[in-house]
Amino acid sequence: MKFLRYSVILILVFVFGFLTIVGSYVRSIQLENIIDNLTTTNNKTTKILYDKYLWAGFGDYLVKIYNQPISLLETDKYLILFRDYVKDFTKESPVVKLAVYTPLRQKLAENNSVAIKEEEGTLLDNLTVNFMKSYNLTNDEMFRRAIAGIEVTKIISTARVTNDSVNNELVLIRSLVPITKNNQVQAVVEIYYDITKTWDFLSKLQIIVSLSILSIITIIFLVLIITSIRAQRIIDKQIEINLELEEAKKKAEEVSQHKSMFLANMSHELRTPLNSIIGFSDIIKNEGLGPIGDQKYKEYGNDINSAGTHLLSLINDILDFSKAEADRLQVEMIEVDVIKMIKQCLRIVLPKADEAHLSLVDNTADIHYILIADPKRLKQVFLNVLSNAIKFTPENGSITVSTEVDGDKRSITIKISDTGIGIAPKDIAKVMQPFIQVENSLSKKHSGTGLGLPLTKKLVELMQGKFHIDSEPGLGTTVVMTFHLASTSVS
Repeated sequence: MKFLRYSVILILVFVFGFLTIVGSYVRSIQLENIIDNLTTTNNKTTKILYDKYLWAGFGDYLVKIYNQPISLLETDKYLILFRDYVKDFTKESPVVKLAVYTPLRQKLAENNSVAIKEEEGTLLDNLTVNFMKSYNLTNDEMFRRAIAGIEVTKIISTARVTNDSVNNELVLIRSLVPITKNNQVQAVVEIYYDITKTWDFLSKLQIIVSLSILSIITIIFLVLIITSIRAQRIIDKQIEINLELEEAKKKAEEVSQHKSMFLANMSHELRTPLNSIIGFSDIIKNEGLGPIGDQKYKEYGNDINSAGTHLLSLINDILDFSKAEADRLQVEMIEVDVIKMIKQCLRIVLPKADEAHLSLVDNTADIHYILIADPKRLKQVFLNVLSNAIKFTPENGSITVSTEVDGDKRSITIKISDTGIGIAPKDIAKVMQPFIQVENSLSKKHSGTGLGLPLTKKLVELMQGKFHIDSEPGLGTTVVMTFHLASTSVS
């Protein structure tokens, strides 16, 4: 933030300097245009006025008396008349002083609307190149150029005396206009124009514009600084939250890993006594050691065997899911005839389907396809999906299995569709979470851990496949699984 503040200060200083330079340049351009228009128009008018009128009438006579001291000609009636005409013409022109000189710099006439006390009072800067060429000229140099026939203009600062005690500074333009006849300079007219108001206006305008632009830029920078400070606070807060979330994630992962290990160990410990319960109950059910006297004992043996088998199935699911969560579940990837596997699974679940009054429809192709998978886990996947479909499909419904191979025979898509209760699209993500079941009137009739679909999805992904569910309430559910085919896929 300190770097940002220092950068803003430097930028503001740079902008202020840049605006000052640009403002000065613009002011000088505007001033030059004003001076050019003013001097060009008025000097041309003055030249025409003197060439065609005053000098046409008095020129020849005045040239003749040039060599005489002006002091001796103070009473010359023609010179006095000439000076009166000069005063009259000066009153009609926008000048503060006008004087007529001979080529020898003798003053023939002069008229001042103000008293010019001194020249070159305060030097003026910010002049453009054209005026800089004449700015440093001395009065003698300007006069030499004028008598050579060159019109010369220069900006000067002078003092105007309005009374004995008050001095007002003026900004003037001084022009020397040569008066020629027969291509010879016979006189030089010195003219002073007052541009003080224009100069002050342009100076104030430059300051106002520069300050306005600087204020706008300052406001923009302040807004940027405030915004950047707020953004930095938000970023810092977000970083802090992210660190807290990362820490919470690590702790959650550790807890999840410990939970998975606990479930895996617990499931493993439970399987040993369950196997004994199932084995002994199977002996009782089948009367392996001889007939049972009371029929009730045989029924109890059947119930114990059925409950133990179901419990073992649940424990196996928990154990498999815990291993998958801990990345300890191994799959043996070998060539498997997927069509043969599907038909085998359909035969296994057929008794359950008949018991639930459901029809199984096999729409798989007659061609058998080979894919690389774990036969045990692949069978587990198909049986889980089919059992789920049977469990959540009402009587007289149907379950259909179909396959589709892409054009290049690189993958096979297996679809298991039912006409069951279906799942709302918003609940599909829920049923894919472990230990979660979506409650409805039919699901409440069936027990379960909620691990069937999550475990199935993990098994499919472990075999490098894809798992997807499409479902609508009341319309049924379709489970879509896609696997890569082996290079020799047809058998």
